[in-house]
Amino acid sequence: MVSLICVAGVYVFAGADFLAIAHIMIYIGGILVLILFSIMLTRRNENPYPSSKNRAVWLSISVALSMFILLFTLILKFNYTTLANYSKPFITGSTIQLIGQLLMTKHLIAFELAGIVLMVALMGASWIATQHNEVEKIKKHA
Repeated sequence: MVSLICVAGVYVFAGADFLAIAHIMIYIGGILVLILFSIMLTRRNENPYPSSKNRAVWLSISVALSMFILLFTLILKFNYTTLANYSKPFITGSTIQLIGQLLMTKHLIAFELAGIVLMVALMGASWIATQHNEVEKIKKHA
């Protein structure tokens, strides 16, 4: 969730405030909740922690440590004084009103079709979820 908020912050710093708000509403509000529900509603195995047969522990530790050292040295050697030249925003005004006008005038059909596709996908997902529960109930009673 923190990484999704940071991506929205990058959009704000780039001057795309509408994308930042849409990103927060769609990804954090929708996708993250969908992931949480899918984790909660999936069936669990009898053995939740299967034994691992992977023996490359030292290789993975060495790769992770070398990547950490590489990134840490790059951060230390970076010239932060050049960032002052690029700190000015590219877009000075808000983009929300312009995008709203374009969605309601020029791109209205695409906007409505996207809403219909999302509604059909939600109805299909709920239908599949109810059918799955009914099949399991029939199997248990048989």
